[in-house]
Amino acid sequence: KRSTNQMLPDLEEESIRSVSVTDFMNNAIQSEQFTDLESVKQDLESVKQAPAPPEPDTDSDPETDSEDQDSSQPESLPSGHLSVDETAEKDDEPWTKRILTRKCLRWLAVGVISLLILDAVLLSIFLTEGGRDSVVIAYVPETICLDWIPGGGKSALCSASDTALGGEVPNLLAKAIKAASAEGVDLSLIPAGLAHRDIRQGEFTEEDARAVVEDSGGLRRERKRQLTDGGVSLVSLRATGLQIRQILTQSLEAAFEEGYDASYPYSAGLRFTVDASSQHNKLGTLELEAADGTWLPTDENQEYSVITTQDWASQYLQASGTMTEITPLSALLKYAGETKSLTKPTFSTLEFTESKTDRGFNGVINVPKAICLEWLPGQGVSNICSREETSAQGGGVANVVAWTVLEYLHAESHDIDMFLLDAADCQVDIASGTFDEQDFQLLLPYNHELVFLIVTGEQLTNTLEQAIHYALLSPQNHGSYPYAGGLRFEVKASESLGDRVSNVQYHTRGRWKEVIPEREYTLGTTLPLADGEKGYDDLHYPVSRIESPDLKIRDVFQKFVTQRGIIEDVPLTKYSTQSFVV
Repeated sequence: KRSTNQMLPDLEEESIRSVSVTDFMNNAIQSEQFTDLESVKQDLESVKQAPAPPEPDTDSDPETDSEDQDSSQPESLPSGHLSVDETAEKDDEPWTKRILTRKCLRWLAVGVISLLILDAVLLSIFLTEGGRDSVVIAYVPETICLDWIPGGGKSALCSASDTALGGEVPNLLAKAIKAASAEGVDLSLIPAGLAHRDIRQGEFTEEDARAVVEDSGGLRRERKRQLTDGGVSLVSLRATGLQIRQILTQSLEAAFEEGYDASYPYSAGLRFTVDASSQHNKLGTLELEAADGTWLPTDENQEYSVITTQDWASQYLQASGTMTEITPLSALLKYAGETKSLTKPTFSTLEFTESKTDRGFNGVINVPKAICLEWLPGQGVSNICSREETSAQGGGVANVVAWTVLEYLHAESHDIDMFLLDAADCQVDIASGTFDEQDFQLLLPYNHELVFLIVTGEQLTNTLEQAIHYALLSPQNHGSYPYAGGLRFEVKASESLGDRVSNVQYHTRGRWKEVIPEREYTLGTTLPLADGEKGYDDLHYPVSRIESPDLKIRDVFQKFVTQRGIIEDVPLTKYSTQSFVV
């Protein structure tokens, strides 16, 4: 809209007497200055009905006419209106300007009032929302520390010694989720990655609760995998003691073997011991809290009522469970609102052993039980095991070496999906007792350089086919048989090339998944295999070859085993050959 001052010159240029009401209305409409046309029409009708000024005498003298006009007085007009006499044109404030000013002021006042009302409404909404987030819902007597893995140092307010048994915040969150669940739930089981912030001493508001459970990016950088946030779905299900152990075991593997700290398990109603330095059996005792508060060993065959994340239910149990309306945020808000005080919770990790120092390592590497060497399954190269012991899945030594190298690479933040070597890289059994420097050299005499490759699932399967075919050609080639960490498969030796290998799977986040032919994977291997030797032709033509660190297989194995102080066989479910049928 144009302002009043902008339109006045246009209107005052015309004589009021020569403008009809209709013309004036049309002019007003065209100038788009009036929205209340009825009011304008009424004002102009009043002006029209007022007595008209005397007609000027065309024969009279102009100077006389001018004097007469100056001395003439307008007849009475309706209240609130000015004369339309020509003398009004000389008035300091013409009637047109008064009408326009009055209308503009009216609508200006309406606009200002409207803006003030809108501002008040918006301010009220802002204060209501802000006030709600800032309302104190509980008090925190003492800072509650965040951490994911025990002693991981993730807390911004606490030291690693304060979280030696894990983070207090994820323990509290597990407790809140169990408390918010339906009556009869035996335990809650959640990943550490649901918690993201320390809980500071003092007042606790809804805004603080949101900060605890809603990620601002920190979780996403953990191996660039999305896990969960404050709005994650929780499900209830029935699980046996054996299935609960399975969830814990696989989540611990993901946390320590793959370096995925966010997967470390926390629980309310369940407690357990963890030996992170154990190569393959990290979960120890497992106890459930009874109704009277006592702790009893879990029964592997008994079913328990569990609330966990939908992700864990499908990932570790292949179960969907029953969806609940509970989220980590709603559970924490409810718990804080009901208790009015957030105190340090009890720990679900009852005991945590992390390193050789925790185990009382005295410089001697222990081998609790002998581990068999074998190349081709059932070949009989072992000096301590029979053919029957190695005929179904091959030897344990190469599996131990492959898994140890893979876990070392994960610990050093190398994003490797699997590690592959040929059987002949390993030359002797690992006898029970102690293991020293000379034993490392006897076990891995070649100390090949490590290489990282990007390969497709199809290339990976073809490599296994070619390597097994080459190993079966003659006894001299048996050492080419493939062993791997993070990869497993089944073999039918009697089939022809291309049909021998089946059910190829890789290990990720504590579970086994099918290798997809079109997908790309990151493979660690030795330099001779990467160059296509010993029947591993396809590895010589990978999708790409990654710049690899200056690492060698014996050096890596020795360093990692020395840190642990122990060498143990891997479970049969982790053997790369799951079945070998002649």
